[in-house]
Amino acid sequence: MARYPALLRWGCEFAGDPIAYIHSIKVNRWEHPKGLDWVEALREAASRVGAALPEREHSLREIEIAAKWEMRRGILAAVYAQCRDWLWGEVGSGALNHLIAERSMSREAIAELGLGYYHSKNEVAAALKEQNYDLEIAEEVGVLTRKWEGLGTVT
Repeated sequence: MARYPALLRWGCEFAGDPIAYIHSIKVNRWEHPKGLDWVEALREAASRVGAALPEREHSLREIEIAAKWEMRRGILAAVYAQCRDWLWGEVGSGALNHLIAERSMSREAIAELGLGYYHSKNEVAAALKEQNYDLEIAEEVGVLTRKWEGLGTVT
C-alpha cells in the first residue's frame, strides 16, 4: 500500500477512498456511494476538515450526464471486484494456480496487483444485475463480452 498512497484499504480487503469509507459507515455496509450519496459523503468529509463545498444549481442535463458517468464508474469497480473474488474462489482456482505455479507469482503480488478472473459474460451480467446496475450501460462500457471469458483482469 505504501507504493500506492491513493489506494486505501479499509477492513475486509475492500479498497476505496475516504468518501466511500464515510458513506459505508453511514449505510452500515461496504458500498461505493453514487450520485447524491457521493456528494453528501464528500460534504461530510469536507466539514470534518473545516472546509465547505460551494453550492451550485445543476441543470437536469448535467445531473443526467453525471449520473451516467457515476454508473459507468460503479460498473467498472463492481466488475473488477467480482473478478478478484472469482480468482480467489473455486471458479478461478485453475487461473490462480497457473499464476502461482507457472508464472511464479506470490499470493501477495497477485493481491497487490488487483488481479482477477473474468468467469463469463452471463455471470458478470448476473452480478451487475444483483447490484442493480443498468446492463445497457454495462454493454456500452464494454464489460459484457464473451471474448474475455476465462481471462485474467487487472484493476
